[in-house]
Amino acid sequence: MKIGEIKQQSTSLTKAEKLELIRFLSIKLLTEECDLFDPSQSYTVWSPFDEFLAAEQLHAYIHSWNE
Repeated sequence: MKIGEIKQQSTSLTKAEKLELIRFLSIKLLTEECDLFDPSQSYTVWSPFDEFLAAEQLHAYIHSWNE
């Protein structure tokens, strides 16, 4: 199947099916590109949410550029 056919057929998918297609393609690309991640596992990703000290430090650093 060619990419044009895939694009055309994907327009008739439901939102859930499109998200499932994205998930499938992401896992496929990940497994083809590197062996660092196992698609059957979940991984914790750090977020700066509720990290007020980090926000203050970043704010101070950015404002130090103008001095």
